[in-house]
Amino acid sequence: MNEEMIFDIIDSIATQAKAVIGAHLQKQELVEALKQSAKDWDEVGESMSRMFRDLEEEVRKYVEKNHAGSGTKEGELCVGDEIVFIGNGCAVKDKISRVLVETEMGYQVYLEDAFRSMDELIEHLKKNVHG
Repeated sequence: MNEEMIFDIIDSIATQAKAVIGAHLQKQELVEALKQSAKDWDEVGESMSRMFRDLEEEVRKYVEKNHAGSGTKEGELCVGDEIVFIGNGCAVKDKISRVLVETEMGYQVYLEDAFRSMDELIEHLKKNVHG
């Protein structure tokens, strides 16, 4: 083996080592960039969650102040009242049109299906509600 062959082998090893080291450094840069991206995404998610919670609280306060039941005590609702459902960053406005009641046996029926008239409902309440 002559001197020239030895230098060629050393050059070849150095070139391969340079390529391996370069690839490793690029991989580390990519990993660091992905870690930073994940951290930024978490911060944005927390900020959005906080913003939606604050928004929900403001909408809830507004609804409680301006949309209490018509002619009832504050916070009570009745048929015809406009209501707002709030959750997960959404607010949906609706109007109460029917009332669903639960029987002693756990069945759920609409109030007008259970009692054909207001008189029938009042009689039932007089007989069965104590207190």
